[in-house]
Amino acid sequence: MRIPEETYFKTIEEKLEKVDAKIAFIQDLALNTKLGLDILAKTIIEKKFLSKMTQQADKNINHFLDNRPTPDKCKILDRCTVMIEKGIIKVLRTYLEKGVEEADLLLDSYIQFSKKPKVVSVCSDNQCYTNALHLFKTLKNVLKSAKRLESPRLKKIVEDGTFLEKLAYSEDESDLISPLSNQKRIKILKTLSRGKLSYNQIEEIVGIKGGQFHFHLKKLLNVKYIRKEQTQGYYSITRKGLRALKLLVDFREEIAVLE
Repeated sequence: MRIPEETYFKTIEEKLEKVDAKIAFIQDLALNTKLGLDILAKTIIEKKFLSKMTQQADKNINHFLDNRPTPDKCKILDRCTVMIEKGIIKVLRTYLEKGVEEADLLLDSYIQFSKKPKVVSVCSDNQCYTNALHLFKTLKNVLKSAKRLESPRLKKIVEDGTFLEKLAYSEDESDLISPLSNQKRIKILKTLSRGKLSYNQIEEIVGIKGGQFHFHLKKLLNVKYIRKEQTQGYYSITRKGLRALKLLVDFREEIAVLE
């Protein structure tokens, strides 16, 4: 009995779809295997940020997938989803194979493409579009952190650790750090970084007076983070004090990156 032509082609089409699905699975498996092998060859920093990027991407992709419109409300749903998923994988691969700068440029190109009027006009769901764009923007924020960690100095700190041998076992470091370990003293430094002030003016801004205020002020004077003018008695921050504030900001940012 001869099979109707329509049924025959439909059967072939179904088989081809199954083959395509298997090929896609094998491609994903091969890609994941390659990513795994590439990770083994990476530094501690690169492994850390690849892990962070992968976790962030996974979280945002799931959010994107869970909040998409139904197929009857979006004609480009499947095509758009595939493009976004492949784009994220390409960013991760680019970071592995070519580094932060190339991955960042690729992300920029995706973000700029997504903002084109022609692309925006095709999307029928504003929230879905926002979620898709958020995917790429959050990865870009992770890459910003990775860029900071690519400095030779910080790489040495994270990966080597030999800098500890150069740290003198003396009270010098403690004397320099101790004045920065108090919120009120940091506030005094930040206040004086805007300009010189009198004793009473600083008291008023910082919010403490008397012996307690004098104690904190003396701590900063002792390490020369601030100075007192002999003529008019105004207080001002020194270059050393400004440098200490800058190092405090850098320290906070670098610790946040390593979390």
